[in-house]
Amino acid sequence: MRNMFYLIADSAKQLKNPKALVTTALMTAFGVVLHSFGTIPISNDLMIKWAFLPMAVVGMLYGAVPAAICGGLIDVISTLIMPKASGGFFFGITLCMMASGFLYGLFLYKTEKITSRAIISTAVNFIVVTMLLTTAVLTLSYGSPFVPLLVTRLVKAALLPLEAVLIIVILKALKKLLKNIRR
Repeated sequence: MRNMFYLIADSAKQLKNPKALVTTALMTAFGVVLHSFGTIPISNDLMIKWAFLPMAVVGMLYGAVPAAICGGLIDVISTLIMPKASGGFFFGITLCMMASGFLYGLFLYKTEKITSRAIISTAVNFIVVTMLLTTAVLTLSYGSPFVPLLVTRLVKAALLPLEAVLIIVILKALKKLLKNIRR
């Protein structure tokens, strides 16, 4: 538990690092492009979004706090650019995106165990953010019944292996690239 608080505090310190800010801004811009133009609508209440990739990168590089900020900015900026593609602005969804980034940072920051942590972070993100938080936010904002929304969101479980593999491949390649650059 103490280690977790240390990692969160350490990631907050990254906000003073110009390199971290620039990288987070670039990943946010990439996330906005993925969120705005790469969203695949399944139904009115369910969309497949690819913005998790830049959030996972920021989470691995700089931790939970910058990744949460990245997630929130991706949602807000995407909504400003293409309100219909993102479903319109609702602060609850922005909080869900921030929670998603925070979780990626919590699991992926300062770890050598990319594979296991990517799988765990993807599963925890699915359960906490996709299934619980987002479903609750949609229920509160639109008055839709919780259980039918929850069942609809189970469809996204089929994408969990793909999300985990994408995160593993990208983060391992990035780690290798960064290691070679630092030599």
